[in-house]
Amino acid sequence: MEKAGPWATGTQTARYIERISKELKGLANDSELAFLGYLLGMVQEEAATAAIGTEPKGARKRARTG
Repeated sequence: MEKAGPWATGTQTARYIERISKELKGLANDSELAFLGYLLGMVQEEAATAAIGTEPKGARKRARTG
């Protein structure tokens, strides 16, 4: 089965969602849409958690040690 979309991994997809939801949260808060900003903040946090959960074992340690 072929993957939908241009994303190679779940980690890349989650990181993208994290970045875009952060930008959207800023727009919502700047426009005084507090509840929408809150919800987008939850999306951002969940995406960050999902990205960590989809990384191969040891990926974070390798990234830190360069």
